[in-house]
Amino acid sequence: MLDEIIGRTAIASNLWCMTAKLEVRFKKSVPIGAPLKLKGTITKQTNRLIEGRGEIRLADGTLAVEATGTYLRIPGVQVAQFQDAMGGWRVDE
Repeated sequence: MLDEIIGRTAIASNLWCMTAKLEVRFKKSVPIGAPLKLKGTITKQTNRLIEGRGEIRLADGTLAVEATGTYLRIPGVQVAQFQDAMGGWRVDE
């Protein structure tokens, strides 16, 4: 989920990319079936790389899991293929 939220945060800003590295830190147990809130943030951009941060919070706002990731920008010729594959997803603020 954290890889997706960081990657989709980048894509929502028209920064098409794919995962190169993801580091995850578990702080609390995440109960099965409980509501969660995910958030992604882009922290750095270069011509070739994007860095981001993601988090999962429990219903009470407690930070349960956090991740940092490095993503490679996708060459322009491949962006159309990725756009087709994404279908009808959307970003909620």
